[in-house]
Amino acid sequence: IQCILLIYYSTMANIHIYDSSDEERGILEHGLTGHFLTFYPAPITIGIVSPDAEIISIFVSSTVTIEMLDKMPNLKLIACRSAGYNNVPIYEAEKRGIHIVVVPSYGESTVAEYTFSLLLLLTRKINESVKAIKENMFFDPVKLRGIDLFGKKIGVIGTGRIGKRLISIAKGFGMDVIAYDAYENETAAHMFGFTYVSKEELFKQSDIISLHAPLTDGTRHILNEEAFSLMKDSVYIINTARGELIDTGALLVALNNNKIAGVGLDVVEGEEFIKENPVDVKENVEESAKLLRYSSNISLLIKDDRVLLTPHVAYNTHEAVARIIETTIQNIRDYGNGVITNKVTVDLTQNT
Repeated sequence: IQCILLIYYSTMANIHIYDSSDEERGILEHGLTGHFLTFYPAPITIGIVSPDAEIISIFVSSTVTIEMLDKMPNLKLIACRSAGYNNVPIYEAEKRGIHIVVVPSYGESTVAEYTFSLLLLLTRKINESVKAIKENMFFDPVKLRGIDLFGKKIGVIGTGRIGKRLISIAKGFGMDVIAYDAYENETAAHMFGFTYVSKEELFKQSDIISLHAPLTDGTRHILNEEAFSLMKDSVYIINTARGELIDTGALLVALNNNKIAGVGLDVVEGEEFIKENPVDVKENVEESAKLLRYSSNISLLIKDDRVLLTPHVAYNTHEAVARIIETTIQNIRDYGNGVITNKVTVDLTQNT
């Protein structure tokens, strides 16, 4: 009996799950029976990491730091409940033998549909129209006049799963589609009926720009002061990917110069400030200054009537959340069986 118990307990893992709702907790408890599970409704912080954690699972609102890794010497797996992993120190984790796994596909239609929702709200001035009726039953048709999408040129940055789904929706609206991607997929271009162009040409030609790229050193601030200067006047910009793809300071300048007709942002630099559990301002002076700048920029965006800012919810449908949880459970189960599924591949030579 003692041998059986020893084998049983050796297969159990201490799993700490952050950013977890009550609904997710029930599904995870059922799917990960046989493990020691600890749930936290809030994002991970240095104060609540546990030294006995062997596996942690985080959402995009959590950021894992090297200091946190130091406090989790037994950590072997970080299960991201997202496709992205820019909130994890991937090179440091790899050096320590910590695997990072993700959910590569859960919401291409979900996010693409939300992207178009933001676009339609902006281009048809739907929020303003609803507000006019609710406030005084009076409206000025000229002020509520929008634009057609049919025949407009949309520039899509990033042609992965979500980008391609967005393109198919845009084609259904009769839009002309151009795209930029560091890794062009000519088969997809032929299949979906779009044309690859350079970044500069996309900025110059597009009536609407939609961001669907991952956050990398090459895409960080892909929309910056130079990019805005190349764009058409009255361009519309939608970002449902990662906030850091846009230089918020440069965006605010472009708005002040009336360069931009409308902006739909489901993500924004420093978005933790509009979450229920904002990050603590750190003692480091440089970090504190950066976080305060983000907070100020977000406040300015919120006050601008041309900006629609939502709290990173483009993924948030019942179907997509179910897919995220199911894949996360399978990722953890696979790890327990000695198989690493959906692992982030890290080349340490790129971080020397």
